[in-house]
Amino acid sequence: MYKLTVSQKIAFSAVLAAICVVVKVFKFTALPGLEISFSYTPNFLAGIFLGPMYGGLVGLVGDLIGTLIQGKAISPLITLGNTLIGALMGIAFRYAYINNVYMKIVFGAFMVLIVVTYGINTVALVLPPLSLYSSYMIALSVRIPQATMLALNTLIVIGLYEVLDRTIFMPYKEEKKKRPGSSDTKKYEIRRK
Repeated sequence: MYKLTVSQKIAFSAVLAAICVVVKVFKFTALPGLEISFSYTPNFLAGIFLGPMYGGLVGLVGDLIGTLIQGKAISPLITLGNTLIGALMGIAFRYAYINNVYMKIVFGAFMVLIVVTYGINTVALVLPPLSLYSSYMIALSVRIPQATMLALNTLIVIGLYEVLDRTIFMPYKEEKKKRPGSSDTKKYEIRRK
């Protein structure tokens, strides 16, 4: 979708990873199970504009550095989950057979909700070293409100997509390939007299 050199992808990844670290450090818990955090946004943007590999890299670096800055222990499952946030969005955006860009973003966010938020990260809250809940179902019932933050992050990404696509990433857009059998000739209507 975008023709970027490796050095350009690394530079954009570094900027998005730095944003990810900042938003990870400034998150807070509003209710049990609901963290006010915008850490999905830079991961989603990396997956959309840079692809699954760099999207995953932004999530990995952002989680590791953000966790170390906060002085917390690194949980391998949480780190895996945060790596998958950008990777899953990149996979959904690149490979889903959906023509509407915004539906691709929503589809990618839904995949992240099921696989990461309600899957890997919820399991990580039950297993050591975190062990915050006694069972998966209890942890899941507490984490259900987290879908509202994911939805808010998704709306932010949808709003930012158009702006970034038309400004920063416009010079790097690939031309769309024409489908076989399509033509540019005008179609004429047959009118009855």
